Amino acid sequence: MTSIRIVLCAGLLAAPMVGGAHHSIASNYDPGEIVEVEGEVTAILWRNPHAQVSMRVIDENGDVQLWDMAMDSVSNMRRWKIDPGFIEVGDNIRVAGDIARRVEHGLYIRNILTDNGKEVMLGVRTEPRWSVPTIEIPENQRLGIGDVSSPELGIFRVWSTPGNVQRLFQRDLGQTSAGRANLTDEALNLVDAFEWERDNPLKDCALKGMPLIMESPYPSGFTSTGENIVWRIEEYDTVVPFVWHLKPHLMGSQTLSLDIRSVAGKMIARL
Repeated sequence: MTSIRIVLCAGLLAAPMVGGAHHSIASNYDPGEIVEVEGEVTAILWRNPHAQVSMRVIDENGDVQLWDMAMDSVSNMRRWKIDPGFIEVGDNIRVAGDIARRVEHGLYIRNILTDNGKEVMLGVRTEPRWSVPTIEIPENQRLGIGDVSSPELGIFRVWSTPGNVQRLFQRDLGQTSAGRANLTDEALNLVDAFEWERDNPLKDCALKGMPLIMESPYPSGFTSTGENIVWRIEEYDTVVPFVWHLKPHLMGSQTLSLDIRSVAGKMIARL
């Protein structure tokens, strides 16, 4: 029997979005309205940055609804040691997640009850929803513990950002007195004119630039090509060649910074 059930979670309405909302999921889905949907899987697209699932659902009046839903990335599932083969086209499954803000019959999936009766939890903060056996993220991944062996490799290895760490870049920089004190007049004007719903750069999963892509949980790796260093980022198959610009800048009595520039000389970042 297919069904749709809506659960309002008052506690979530006041909770800040942290960690995994790298594509501004909160701008497209409402974390305060949790919906359960049950039906037949009609299509699956395994891809980054979000896998896609379509379902045929019959509501309480017997009418057929077609739901289009998103969930976490294939990269994260692989990282969490969750085999994407847990659902297939033709399976009858139940899902729970955040209802879409802009479209009808849309959902961002947090929990899946598979055709064989196991619950899959997607996200480091997702909790069990049904009293059944679970497929979940290993504890070391929930804690953000990676492989720290081979220190002799230095930066030339694969890196990723744990899903449970705070964001690298403050989102309220222009809303606090301490943050505003560090901004130029031009930057303050831009901050004051910014409207989240209108100007959110990550709305609709738009491509991210530097330095925001550094928050990405997707793996990235550094390799040396002689004079240059190449940074490969799994998200969008990004390749960034750059050189160390060895001119330290005095940032304080005890702190130095280092410029990273592209091969063409464009500033990429300052460390």
